[in-house]
Amino acid sequence: MKILCCGIGSIGLKHIGNLNLLGYMVDTCDPNGGDIKDMYELGLTCDYDLVLICTPKEHHIEALHFFNDRKVPYIFIEKPLCELEPTNKHLIDNGYTQIVMKELTSQVMMGYNYRFDRGIKKLKECLPRVGKILYASLENGYAFEKLKRVKEQDYHILLDDIHIVNIARWLFGEPTNVNKGYITPETANFSMEFISKEFPFPVFIHTDCVNQRYKKRIEVRGSEGNLVWNYAEHELFFCPADETTRRALPYQNAHMLMEEMKYIVDCVENKKPFEINTLEDGERDMQIVRSLIG
Repeated sequence: MKILCCGIGSIGLKHIGNLNLLGYMVDTCDPNGGDIKDMYELGLTCDYDLVLICTPKEHHIEALHFFNDRKVPYIFIEKPLCELEPTNKHLIDNGYTQIVMKELTSQVMMGYNYRFDRGIKKLKECLPRVGKILYASLENGYAFEKLKRVKEQDYHILLDDIHIVNIARWLFGEPTNVNKGYITPETANFSMEFISKEFPFPVFIHTDCVNQRYKKRIEVRGSEGNLVWNYAEHELFFCPADETTRRALPYQNAHMLMEEMKYIVDCVENKKPFEINTLEDGERDMQIVRSLIG
């Protein structure tokens, strides 16, 4: 299998390292201030089975069309689907997802790696235990150092909180309503309402960037009990409604970025379509984020 990683920043290097551990060699290229076309005029070929697009955000859609036009069969693209650097509201409002789906012939997958976290996957499997869902809360906290790079209050929603939007849609389906709440450079609070069977329930989302380390927590409260997942501790608990104790739901932890690469190379090796984290997922998540930011 021939693999190219376009963009060798921090996330690109992580993907390359994981692919190397899986036994695959990876070619690299990096825009580094130029554009995708310029790099290929230097003599690079494009006979790859898989291309990973890990460039800065402003190159994402350009690179996607470039490699699709050159018939690369499988393309992995990091989130978000953004073709302009989000340095102000005008660009944020007008720079999203200028993609015509019918023009794309490549199999394309988005980089929502939390879909591969075994704890969240286990939580999803255990959702029937809570009975009728009354409400859910999702918390997303990341390091204080990142605050220094926040140019606008919308920036961290675009880059990090889109993961939480994606997780909420994966767990509960499509929201029927999104309420903005309030957003500051340090925090964001919003809620989404979901319809499950014949009843609605709210999903409350809180995010901030004033932590010492990454923090993600999900709690689902239902008529029969609660499920609680903590990312940092790799813990999942079920708390029955008629008991005061909580029951651990153990799972074998594995690094989600490695699990993501395993899924991708399995699809490529066996010529299977990507069935999760599709471009449609990416567009829908961006629609929700746009409604929060706009």
